[in-house]
Amino acid sequence: MISNSPITLFEYESLFYSDPRLSSYSNHLDLIDQLNQSNGELLTLHRNSLQAKQYVGLIQVRDLSIEILPKMYRDGLTEAAQVEHAQRNLLYLLHYCYDIPIYESEIAHMESRKANWFEILTFMFTRTLQDIFKKGAQKQYISVEENLPYFKGKCLIQKHIAVNSFKKHLFYVNYDEFSPDIPLNQMLKFVVNKLKLRSQDLENRRNLHILDQEMDDISLVSNPAPLLDKVIFTRLNENYRPVFNLAKMFIEGNVVETSVGSTGAFAFTFDMNLLFERFIARFLKEHQDSILPEHLQNCGIYSQAGGRELARNLKDSKVFWLRPDILLEERGQAKLIIDTKYKKLKKEDRKLGISISDMYQMAAYASRYCCSNIILLYPRTAGGNESILEEYTLQGTGHKVRIATVDLRVDLTNPINKMKLINDLKGILGEV
Repeated sequence: MISNSPITLFEYESLFYSDPRLSSYSNHLDLIDQLNQSNGELLTLHRNSLQAKQYVGLIQVRDLSIEILPKMYRDGLTEAAQVEHAQRNLLYLLHYCYDIPIYESEIAHMESRKANWFEILTFMFTRTLQDIFKKGAQKQYISVEENLPYFKGKCLIQKHIAVNSFKKHLFYVNYDEFSPDIPLNQMLKFVVNKLKLRSQDLENRRNLHILDQEMDDISLVSNPAPLLDKVIFTRLNENYRPVFNLAKMFIEGNVVETSVGSTGAFAFTFDMNLLFERFIARFLKEHQDSILPEHLQNCGIYSQAGGRELARNLKDSKVFWLRPDILLEERGQAKLIIDTKYKKLKKEDRKLGISISDMYQMAAYASRYCCSNIILLYPRTAGGNESILEEYTLQGTGHKVRIATVDLRVDLTNPINKMKLINDLKGILGEV
């Protein structure tokens, strides 16, 4: 059983302090404020209410859990069905953004126990790591230096003399040991140790405790970030890749960093602007053959890569860079730029609520990249079913800026809906 049921909010939804779900937690607001001060504003604290922002995830303050979900569910659902749809679609976004596995049986198992999506991800991580450790943790030969009462390997003469000048019974030696204490396992142990403190689910905590005991021979590092670049996958450890990606997601989602001292307050959140951008880029790459029109099939698809200089201060080489969200390029020539905007368009507005600064940005992309086709891509919201809403021509250049939307409000784990999204993007890009 879960020790406490989370309060579920959708992005930008408000909750009054007088609401029965929150009224008994008035003394927790100071800790939420501390989280905001140390990590940026995750929840806005108004005079009479708190409000979710564009960050989705889990905020845990002692025994108060607040789950924030994206508004990604179809119209006409019950509140419980909306939560289930949004949870599944958030997991689907993370599946693409972080290349993590999705196992329907595990999701269903945790949903049956009313677990929040953080506990679902934790369950997937522990089960995957347990399956790997049943076959034995990966080991490698590592170089070890020790001062031993017996000779092993080779003697390090200079260190032996410096350390053992009055210890004739010891030998300062260097030898190779076949050990599990390698960067990959160290990074995984770090995440196990942190999740053990964060999880509120009894089954997850039990499994994490067992894993921590099984990893007793592995060093507990204080900072896992440098280890990420040291992990190299080969055919011998390829089975580790899914659990590595899950661990990396927990690290990048700040579950191990975003906390307030020892108060039991922490946050595991993602910015929906970044998730939307990364998801669209990864989805395009994975389904490139099905989505791209023939004249774009040979393009490379790049996400926030490189960039080009917009302005430079020659005195001290300060540079302003232009980095499109998604760039389709062939032989150094930009063929298409897609800029993702996780914003709600305003159908009642003559310009759909598109800001003049966004259009200036598109004009800069078109000019600096000599690109004649730009797409401003938004998520589709209630009441809208059109893929392409508007097309503008940048005066004096003839470059086109197309305003388009994609529908993420359906259950994206359903293959039929996945194909609809492929066809949706195919229709948008086919007009380029």
